[in-house]
Amino acid sequence: MGDVIDVTVDLMAGALILDSVNNREGVPTERFPTPPDLVKGGPGLVVIDAGGRGKVHARVRIEPSAPSMSDAEMATWEEAQEATFSCEDTEMFLDGSTGEVVAPFSLPIGMYRIRVPVRGRDRWFDSYTAPDEEPRIALELHIWPDPEM
Repeated sequence: MGDVIDVTVDLMAGALILDSVNNREGVPTERFPTPPDLVKGGPGLVVIDAGGRGKVHARVRIEPSAPSMSDAEMATWEEAQEATFSCEDTEMFLDGSTGEVVAPFSLPIGMYRIRVPVRGRDRWFDSYTAPDEEPRIALELHIWPDPEM
C-alpha cells in the first residue's frame, strides 16, 4: 500500500477539489462547465461533489497501481466513481472551496486515475456539518498512475 493521508476538510459549497498548490484560482468553468455527479477529472484538477457543506472526512490513498476493492469493502460505501486527471505540478493539495491548502502532498507529473468511494452523501446531501460536529460524509480518494496514458 502507498501513502495515506487522513484529514477533515471544511467544504464551502459541497465541492472537494484536488488541485495544484501553484494553481489557486479555483475551478475554471471552461474545463468544468457542468458539475460532476460524484467525481470529474481534467488537466491538473479533480472536482468531487461531496454533497454536503461543512466538515467532511477525506482519506487520500496514493497507490503504485490500481487498488482492488472486494465486494465486502464496496458494501461499506454508498457508491464509487472513477475519473482520469493529469498532474501538471508535483505539489498537490485538497481544497474545500475556501482556497486553504489542506493536506499537501506530492505526485510525479503524469496521468492518473482516481476512484472515489463515498459514504453518508445520500443521507446528508445538501446538509451542513458544523465545526463542533463530527463529519457525516466520508470519502476516500484512491490515486494511482494511469498505465494506459
